[in-house]
Amino acid sequence: MTDKDRDGDIKKNIARLREQNRQPYSTSGVAAPLLHAPEEKLLRARVTENIEKIDTAERNALMNAISLQLLMGNITQGEALKRMRINLVGMKQDAYAQLVGVSRKTISDIENNKINNSIETLNKVFKPFGLQLGLIPTSPQRLISLLNSAEK
Repeated sequence: MTDKDRDGDIKKNIARLREQNRQPYSTSGVAAPLLHAPEEKLLRARVTENIEKIDTAERNALMNAISLQLLMGNITQGEALKRMRINLVGMKQDAYAQLVGVSRKTISDIENNKINNSIETLNKVFKPFGLQLGLIPTSPQRLISLLNSAEK
């Protein structure tokens, strides 16, 4: 499967998941997302439980909050992936792993910060959320300054 084919499959699956999130909970194995406050620790809830759906504006706000926490170093890549996987697409690890083309164990290891993965693997798992690895300043003040200057 080429990268172009995989990108197409990812987009189709995300569209399908968004459509499912607009409908009442079903037994398809995909649940509506959990909604966490930005600073709240992840709950130990199972993805398959019947949980509240969120609309597009809430989903975008949550994505922005998670991305900002990740940029500021308040959460790890693993925590960010877990929050996005559960809250934004509502998928189990095995389904998400199949979607992005890695093993379920790789997803689990990333989410639990157990191993150092290649840039290629991390880019694969974050691609459905529109994220990729890159260099950012290590100082939060420098990062804030950089972000503020980009807004002007």
